Amino acid sequence: MAREIQVGNEYTISQRIKESYFSAESLRIVSVGDKSVQFILNGSKGRGSMPIQHLYYMVKKNDLTEVINKRTLLEEELSEDEEQIS
Repeated sequence: MAREIQVGNEYTISQRIKESYFSAESLRIVSVGDKSVQFILNGSKGRGSMPIQHLYYMVKKNDLTEVINKRTLLEEELSEDEEQIS
């Protein structure tokens, strides 16, 4: 299930493409525009941008894997429960 791209989303970078991202382990979205996203690499290894469609493609190809923290999971579960109650 592809989730919406939002500021703060974090993605683990696959071993296969790490070299292209200065060997960073992950990237975090810092800005989402109409057609592109800006991100920072962990470990102060840099920053960059890419078209949103390319980010979706990288997720689909498992080059990037979204890191979902427990808080996000709980918020989603609460939201689903509220929808079922309505």
